Amino acid sequence: MNTTFEREIKNQNYTVMSNYHLHDKNLSLKAKGLLSQLLSYSPNWTLTIKGLCAVSKEQEKSITNTIKELEQQIVKIVSMG
Repeated sequence: MNTTFEREIKNQNYTVMSNYHLHDKNLSLKAKGLLSQLLSYSPNWTLTIKGLCAVSKEQEKSITNTIKELEQQIVKIVSMG
């Protein structure tokens, strides 16, 4: 499989985020993707499971389980701090 990725210089409609969660080996790829998606929304966006289902192909159970994974990992990080 030959896939080429190119970087673009953008100044609107993009997200700047830390790579920290992307390099965390304790998070599944699904959790990394969901967290990245959540970080892409504006701070005043209201999080709902149904809203996340509407912008993805995931079912409620899958999103709920992934949020639980993120919550467990965040608790581990906060308790270490």
